[in-house]
Amino acid sequence: MAAWYCCQCGDGGHGYGTTSCTRCGHAQCGSCSVDNNSYPSYTLAGEDTSTTAPPPTTSPISASASQHTSARILTLNTHSHGQIHVNLSYSRPHYSPAPVEGEIVYRWLCHECGGDNSCYYSPRCTSGNCHHEYKGCPHCDVYAVEV
Repeated sequence: MAAWYCCQCGDGGHGYGTTSCTRCGHAQCGSCSVDNNSYPSYTLAGEDTSTTAPPPTTSPISASASQHTSARILTLNTHSHGQIHVNLSYSRPHYSPAPVEGEIVYRWLCHECGGDNSCYYSPRCTSGNCHHEYKGCPHCDVYAVEV
């Protein structure tokens, strides 16, 4: 699944159907970078997730963003931690400033359409016309990214 990264603020991993950045509202344009090698965040049936982790990745952020910004996936697949969905949903107000380098940012994957969303800026899925709400949903995956 392809993901795109905002050329204005660097927020990324926006899924198919998301045409505006969930952090700053910038409409996707030709300067926004696209990662066609994004892999879905799921585990295969019977796979041991305690020893399986994807390699660290670097966000394909445009040159206008900080050259020192990188993303590293810290946590995947939170099905066994249902309470985390409620705790994260309003842990940071919508008017907060953008995260700084080294800060952990929480994102979530919609189980209905596969959309990738920001926990801080989109409590409802922003991919296409889905609008599924992740708060309290035990099927949506929440994960952390260090920026």
